Amino acid sequence: MRGNGAVSLQPDHISRSSRSGERERMPRADCEMLTRPPGPVVPSAPRPSRDQLRASARHIRMIRCHVAAISAILALCVSGSALAEEAVRCGNRLALPGYSAYEVRSLCGEPDAVSRSFVQRAITAPAACWTRHYEWVCGSSTDFIVAVEVEDWTYDFGRNQFIRILRFENGRLVRVDTGGYGLKALP
Repeated sequence: MRGNGAVSLQPDHISRSSRSGERERMPRADCEMLTRPPGPVVPSAPRPSRDQLRASARHIRMIRCHVAAISAILALCVSGSALAEEAVRCGNRLALPGYSAYEVRSLCGEPDAVSRSFVQRAITAPAACWTRHYEWVCGSSTDFIVAVEVEDWTYDFGRNQFIRILRFENGRLVRVDTGGYGLKALP
């Protein structure tokens, strides 16, 4: 590298190798001209004190806490509205999807109307797989037709509330729909 114009710094002077291999000595002031970037010298910004760094770190932590709290509140609002659409409020208790017909009846009382039907559904069973001579072999999947008992319970909670229609499949609450305003007058 020295033969290709490399520069080496020494305490009071600089020596530079030229292509011919001669060493050339230059005063230290010229050395600074070689190492300093061109253009005006811009003073660097003063370093912040420890107190300023601590205050900015506290500020960042506070902002992160606020963002986390706002995110949690928004998540609860969204999940709460989704929960309200999928549940039925009976007094001060909720009947949620997955509850049995017995649990819903004990929470909400007898429904105002019940309709029962059977629906046939095709279910595809996964194929069985096994190994044969270090290779996976899978059989064909099987389709079954299954009869599902469907019950629709209707609850009319009065003229100031919406009618709620609860769908049960094989005795489990699977969906809650909302109808129009109720028709019956409550005492």
